[in-house]
Amino acid sequence: MRASAAAAALAASLTGCAQLLGLHDTSGGGGSDSGVAPTEVSVEMQLISVGPTAARTPYDVTHLTANFLVADSSAAGFNRVKADAAGDLWSAPIATGSPAMEINLGLDIPDLFRRLYAVNQRNLKVLYGIYGHIDDVAAPASGSLTVTLNLPTPSAANEGIQLYNVGGWANHGFAGGTDYAVGAQTIGPLAVPYTPALWGSINGRPLAQITSADEIVGLRYVGNQLTGAAEFTPFDQSTTGANTISATMTAVTAAALDVHVSPSNIDQRLAMPTPKGQTLAMSWSVNAAPGWEIANGTGPLLNAAAIALTDSGAITAPFGNPFAAKGWKSVFTLGTSKARTYAVPSLGNLTATLYCGLNEIAEVAPALTLDTPAALPIVVSIDAMPLATDGQNITLDPTKPVQLSILADKTDALFYQFNIYELRENAAMTALETHVAYVTVTDQPMVTIPNDVFVAGKTYYIRGHAIKGGYPTFSEGNYWNRNLPYSVGYLDAGVFTVSAP
Repeated sequence: MRASAAAAALAASLTGCAQLLGLHDTSGGGGSDSGVAPTEVSVEMQLISVGPTAARTPYDVTHLTANFLVADSSAAGFNRVKADAAGDLWSAPIATGSPAMEINLGLDIPDLFRRLYAVNQRNLKVLYGIYGHIDDVAAPASGSLTVTLNLPTPSAANEGIQLYNVGGWANHGFAGGTDYAVGAQTIGPLAVPYTPALWGSINGRPLAQITSADEIVGLRYVGNQLTGAAEFTPFDQSTTGANTISATMTAVTAAALDVHVSPSNIDQRLAMPTPKGQTLAMSWSVNAAPGWEIANGTGPLLNAAAIALTDSGAITAPFGNPFAAKGWKSVFTLGTSKARTYAVPSLGNLTATLYCGLNEIAEVAPALTLDTPAALPIVVSIDAMPLATDGQNITLDPTKPVQLSILADKTDALFYQFNIYELRENAAMTALETHVAYVTVTDQPMVTIPNDVFVAGKTYYIRGHAIKGGYPTFSEGNYWNRNLPYSVGYLDAGVFTVSAP
């Protein structure tokens, strides 16, 4: 089963925070718990890998690189001090100040990129999140499943049925009339090749071999509402033949949501940023989310719908979560955006779609009100030049650092994040690809980044974020603690091409 229009719209709107997972910086004030001397600065790494559970482990950085950027009077504005790596800790003997910390985390797909943490802390604790297992291996080329799924009632023409791998983060939809007869109460035994052509990637990573650490579930839908669920016994996938699996589905008991949003207020705020967006999209989803604590709703969909500007904002649709006992909490995600398009002259006039938006994620609760409290960036600037229109040529001196800034509709953000994306033509030169070039996290609306981030002749845009919530001990310098609710406002600044002086 593929996503419905409402679910697809929500996924598109959430591109505003897609890069946030794994970019969450966590700073610890004194560093004494990790054995860091007061005269040293440090970055301590923790990995959270989300499968059927969210497992935290120290993340070995000895094969990676990090630098501390110590301000000086050179043209570059700083001196890179290479960090020493030991286990899960980078450190360097810098006695004073809070230098920005630039690190490479190694597991990013499809682009490896640097992250800069410019916060008023000497000792950071960085939480690196991935969906999957760090020891995943590629799916066997001839892998296959022989599936039997018993339904509680005969299948109907208006239903969708799918397999969903929690941990391997891939899904496969069955086609009524092809894979099973409409009206049948049993699907299978049916051969289902386990290949990228037939299984969609949920986490954006290559299809991984199924292991007993994964959990495959069967899901049954009417529209976006989950009406039935089944759990297959975990197994280790054969590399030479088919695995035979079977399960019996049970009906999902549903109850009404009690959630309140304000479509008109959201629309008014999304009219403020520049460049202006033209196409408004608002939608919601409820998911059974193993990674709820890191403010990510990925997991089996329980229900979803679009929100019209004329709606009252009261959401009372039914949903049921048959996976709550596993710790997969019912997470409500509100995704809103305004989109614009721009034909990029330097890239064959191919079209880029860009967004501004307000998103909020919270655990489902009675009388839940989502008022999108995060600040919304109104304009993003580079070296004090507002990127308020698409198509600018920006001259940057390659010997000097670059200053980025956000002007937002509020000043109470917990922190800000700048994602720098390069636009490129695809191999066929028929569409544009977006590639992450650099990311910086800062506790101020203005940040200075190194002189080697931008390359003359290339075309970029910057997504500015303002984040509120999600980090209960941020002020103490500990970002490892995560919770809900979490809210983010974002703006894709004007597309620009870099020129040398």
